[in-house]
Amino acid sequence: MSNVSLAPTAGGTVGAATERSHTCGVCLLPDPTTELHGVITGLHDVVGHGAFQRRVLMFGVLSTLVLLCHAFSYWLIARPVDHWCRPPDGLLEPSGAWNNAAIPLLADGSLSQCTVYDTPSQKLETPEEVPCKSWHYNTTSPQDSIVSEWDLVCDRSWMLTFSSAVYMSGAIACVPVSGVAADRWGRKPVINAWVVALLVAGFGCVAASSYSLFVTSRLVVSAGTSSIAVITLILLFEVTREDRQVLFVLIYANSGPLLLPVVYHLIEVYRLNWRMTQMILMLPTSLLVTCVYLIEESPAWLLANWKTRAAQQVVLLAAAVNGVPAQSAAEAFRHIRERFEGTDLGRDTTFVASPNALFRKLRWATLPVELCWFTTFFGFYGINFRGAGASPVVPTASGYQLFVALQAPLVAATYWSIRRAGLRVTLCVLLCLTSAVCAIQSLLKPTPAEGDVIGVVLRVLIILVLCPVYLHTAQVFPAEVRCMGFCVSYAIGQFGALGGSLLASSNEMTFDTFLSVTSFAAFCGILSITDSRPLADAPKALRPFTPSEGISAFQHHGAEEANKAWEAEEPCRKTSVVSFAAVDVKSDPTRPSLAATPRRRSVSK
Repeated sequence: MSNVSLAPTAGGTVGAATERSHTCGVCLLPDPTTELHGVITGLHDVVGHGAFQRRVLMFGVLSTLVLLCHAFSYWLIARPVDHWCRPPDGLLEPSGAWNNAAIPLLADGSLSQCTVYDTPSQKLETPEEVPCKSWHYNTTSPQDSIVSEWDLVCDRSWMLTFSSAVYMSGAIACVPVSGVAADRWGRKPVINAWVVALLVAGFGCVAASSYSLFVTSRLVVSAGTSSIAVITLILLFEVTREDRQVLFVLIYANSGPLLLPVVYHLIEVYRLNWRMTQMILMLPTSLLVTCVYLIEESPAWLLANWKTRAAQQVVLLAAAVNGVPAQSAAEAFRHIRERFEGTDLGRDTTFVASPNALFRKLRWATLPVELCWFTTFFGFYGINFRGAGASPVVPTASGYQLFVALQAPLVAATYWSIRRAGLRVTLCVLLCLTSAVCAIQSLLKPTPAEGDVIGVVLRVLIILVLCPVYLHTAQVFPAEVRCMGFCVSYAIGQFGALGGSLLASSNEMTFDTFLSVTSFAAFCGILSITDSRPLADAPKALRPFTPSEGISAFQHHGAEEANKAWEAEEPCRKTSVVSFAAVDVKSDPTRPSLAATPRRRSVSK
């Protein structure tokens, strides 16, 4: 990483303590509360690592599986059904005779599914074909599929595509709001609220008596499953030590796609109607109520929001679950709270950037990551909706074996690469491979067998891209706005999912070409980020500073003037290390400087 320091002042070099770099090797935006970050990082040493983190991981894997089960449930509940025009009421002729006399034949010799002869009894030489008004389905029950339940065929087939688009729109509209709420009121309250809403909406889908009620319930299901999965990932990131984050996020990202084909295969074996299938999908969904017992509020969020008493309770509980002696944990947290209360970054002296200032700070550093989100979701949903290779519904034995055989070693290679080479290098390699595989598939026009193999390889690569994208996004945003930033990124990814699912089902060649181009564009965007060091070689100078390691630039006389001078010299720098405080002072000259702000009283009082 290129080390950037602010202009020197009379007291020394200002800004050395404001530089942040995560040990996973990603270039981060600066946090104005550098000392606060150092104190929060110490929480991981207090609680230790063990069952507490594994509980959050288990809940995260379950939430991801539930998300995917509902996202691709149309494979099971919207099966295509053979249909043709229904005979008039009271017709005495057998159905076979009616079909031969009234249903037009297509060029391939099959019966038309959407038209009927207007006057078949007159036996005209050129009878007129008219659209069907109602249909007869080749099923034992109309409830075998939502297609036959609500006549989503022929000129009404657009309603099936519309319902799928509405489902994805639920995540686009509601997940950013959930992120803001999680940053405002906490991670666990928002998860609990969405679990209740998800259960109500999920069982509402089962009992839906109309198409509109079904679509509305599905919209809430989409918002709930996505919000729970995303906020749980943030919670997992915040409670896990930095040396375990890569492993846990890899497990989180890969477990759902690995388990989904197994779940769908077990459901498909019994060929249940769509209501029973939806009821079975609610079984793992109902397990989400275990969140009341499995997860606790993020102690990092509590401490960042000056809720020290609640943070102490969670830390002591986590330490007890992990087997850390209560007395040692209490003593260690007491020292952390003393360091925390000893900083000058109190509640009334913390600078909060305005939306415009925050956008200026984040636009260049997050733009490549947002493009990665769009590309990854575009490819993941598009590949699964077109059913290439190992279908998520009923995978062939050879296809699923190939999927597992590729995923296992590549996950290990990705873990090793992130640990040794860093996120930036790993993400670039995966995006390059994805772009190359898409280009091969679109240019060479492989045979169906070769296309299935390429589809499996592409699916594995797309899933592997998720881990470094998750890690990078979670590290870019400070704890106070991490959920909001992550959820906005997820919403951008859902735009890609919507486009990928629509394009893959209509034109596969265009889909492959577009995915290749966007993957290469994301690769170029990641290259534009300042280089970073690998995890194993990260020196101490690149770790966050603590109060004992250096003086904070925000306590140093003349820090704001130095920041202003440096900002004037580098106005177009993409990854700025200028503090948020300088931006706020610049936008509001009447605001007192942090150095002149009186120290806040101890929060313990």
